[in-house]
Amino acid sequence: MKGIRAALVLLIVAHLIGAGLTCYAQPNISKDNIPPDVPADVREKIEALYSPDPLERAEAAAHLGLTGHRAAPAIPFLIGMFGDEALLVEDPPGSFRLPRYPVDAANTSPASQAAKTLSKIGKPAVGPLVACLRSENWFVRAYAAAALGGIEDQSVVKPLTVALKDENRVVRINAIIALGRRKDSRSLNPLIATLKDQEWLVRRYAARSLGELRATRAIKPLIDALDDEGFRATAAAAEALRKITGQDLGLDAEKWRKWWEENKEKSRKNRSPASETSKGVHSVENLL
Repeated sequence: MKGIRAALVLLIVAHLIGAGLTCYAQPNISKDNIPPDVPADVREKIEALYSPDPLERAEAAAHLGLTGHRAAPAIPFLIGMFGDEALLVEDPPGSFRLPRYPVDAANTSPASQAAKTLSKIGKPAVGPLVACLRSENWFVRAYAAAALGGIEDQSVVKPLTVALKDENRVVRINAIIALGRRKDSRSLNPLIATLKDQEWLVRRYAARSLGELRATRAIKPLIDALDDEGFRATAAAAEALRKITGQDLGLDAEKWRKWWEENKEKSRKNRSPASETSKGVHSVENLL
């Protein structure tokens, strides 16, 4: 859940800057749309999403996540909260408070809790979240990408790779983080392509995710990324290379190129013979 938390924190900051600190009490659909046959405990929490108190809205969203698939009727209402960016602090987990001072590091919101719960609901939320990736609102697309990243379903890989080309950088970053957590070979080439994104922040997250994938196919592109003019992006590329190779040659691209020329043949010989696991998941371990 660490990756989705990082994506959601990034989204909160960007959303508030872009929206001028505007917050909404969500969901943005009528309470009358709650199905009549929803289990009583689930209905209670859905109704609490309409509370004027952001603490209660966040708590209700978080508690719905504890019910798993049983919370599936809450999916459209949780998605309807993606504009609810009331700043909150979650400490301890599941317990919320308002920031005491403007400088207090707020790390969540009702919208963030809704996205986390949608990840916990799992497969029933995939279709609605994929549809959100086509929303006109960038923050809806960004939250959808973050939520999809927490769902263990192979069908999310393709729409997330499409989101790597979104016009909004936060959407692209959330898709990068989501794909980096999945360790699926189908995302490898699209992630490598994002090393050339026009935004240095996107390039930095791309390098980080490639480091998490630990695929040797990413070594050469990451070495090339060391020529990036943005120091933070090159530092991330160097760290990714360290994770993949076990070597620490710093930011010197020429040292890395020399090392790779001397070792790439050995890497090919030692690579894993299978690109898929017995479960049909496309593995990226040692993939060339």
